[in-house]
Amino acid sequence: MAIQPITVTPDPFLVDSQGVEYQLDWNTSNGNVRLIQKGAPAGTTPIFLNGKWNDTLTTQANIPQSTQISVYQNIQSTLKQHHAAGGGNGNGLALPQWITNSAAPPGVGTSTIVPPPQTSPTSGNNGPNTLAGLFGVVTNPQPYIKAVSINNNGYGPANQFKLFAEPMKYPTDMMIAHQDYVLITQYQYKPPKADQLLSGDVGSILQKGFQKTANFNKEKKIGDVYLPMPGSVRDQMQVTWGPDTMNNISGAVTADVMNRAGDYAKAAGLGGATGFFFGGAKQGANIGASIEAATAIMNNLGGDASKALVGATGVSKILGMASFGVDVESILARTAGIVPNNNLDLLFNGPQLRSFSFNYKMTARDEKEAKMIRRIIRFFKQGSAPKKKTGGAGASSYFLATPNVFKIKFCVGGGAENKAISRYKVCALQSVTTNYTAAGPMWAAYDDGQPLMVGIDLVFSELEPIFDTDYQTDAIPGTGLEPVQDDAVGY
Repeated sequence: MAIQPITVTPDPFLVDSQGVEYQLDWNTSNGNVRLIQKGAPAGTTPIFLNGKWNDTLTTQANIPQSTQISVYQNIQSTLKQHHAAGGGNGNGLALPQWITNSAAPPGVGTSTIVPPPQTSPTSGNNGPNTLAGLFGVVTNPQPYIKAVSINNNGYGPANQFKLFAEPMKYPTDMMIAHQDYVLITQYQYKPPKADQLLSGDVGSILQKGFQKTANFNKEKKIGDVYLPMPGSVRDQMQVTWGPDTMNNISGAVTADVMNRAGDYAKAAGLGGATGFFFGGAKQGANIGASIEAATAIMNNLGGDASKALVGATGVSKILGMASFGVDVESILARTAGIVPNNNLDLLFNGPQLRSFSFNYKMTARDEKEAKMIRRIIRFFKQGSAPKKKTGGAGASSYFLATPNVFKIKFCVGGGAENKAISRYKVCALQSVTTNYTAAGPMWAAYDDGQPLMVGIDLVFSELEPIFDTDYQTDAIPGTGLEPVQDDAVGY
């Protein structure tokens, strides 16, 4: 019987830009190492085999060179740890030579990073540090942006996967099979519109807008926390409405422009061309368009009411040119006791993002529960912290990466979603407040320093607004949205 490769944790070891997961296999008998799609059938070509990347597959998966190097080094570190933990060569664990020899994979494919054509820096003409090289970066920034885009395997301390691999629960004896609870899952952040913005597909964006994609905003799972239902559960749906005014003159000119936009454009163009020769093309264009508007108004003047409004408007403009700010309303109110009807309407301006908070007080009843409380606090604090590209404490970092994100689910005993409470979309953890003296006004702790009671306040905000289509039962496949049943509250 052939010896089968063993899957090395963390699993998945790599997630590409399309959300495809790869596992790291190590044949401890002959030292073969590969990265291959999870669940791939026998005979599938690995994307990485024995220290070398498959250029064709990395191009298809859009894995840039920076990611290849980072993952390669992560493979080296991971296998060294597993080799040592398993007893090394003494226990027959074969470790390939390339694991310890090179800090970067030999012959890394660069097909996913295609910089603008440049000659050698030594030529003195078009090197990357010359003006021509800078111009190449400015005129073709996409490959460079791809190269530094979020590579989650290279951001943040790797121990978060190991530290939070096992689900956390408070209290430790909480019976999730028989009581209501909150499940909070942490994920690595995924830029929501990167693929569409970098695709260059102008027509699709212009005609359809941005398309919601699978695993929107979230990528690799970090861990789960089970907590009891909070003392206060509430949400607030808000949209923004604002007052908007349009008096009769503005309305009339708007209607005229809507029907004769070409005439206004010609008038502005003619005025701009004339003004160009007198040193004020922009001012000339404004005057040309204004004359067209004035002509439209004069051609449609009717009774005394419209003439009074136009006359007061003209007086106001003349006073303004003389640095006397007197508005139309003041002129008509003081002279005739009337004001223009500004046709005030309340108009929809846009959606708002929801925010909400959870508040818990946790008391350790034994050493095991004390450790669990500390892990839960770290889970939230570390997950909400911005990431450094280097992943090394104290090291410099050119960019900072987005913190992890969270998915919150209210459940009834047994794990089913609680349909009687609002559902939340993927959230950012904007604030973590920890009170280590929640038991009283003074410090009180056990012998090992564990506080008698710890309070934690979490403030979350959703990354995306709520839309009416989110309540449909037939969510579009591949968008990551779950259907909302007819008897559920929904969002």
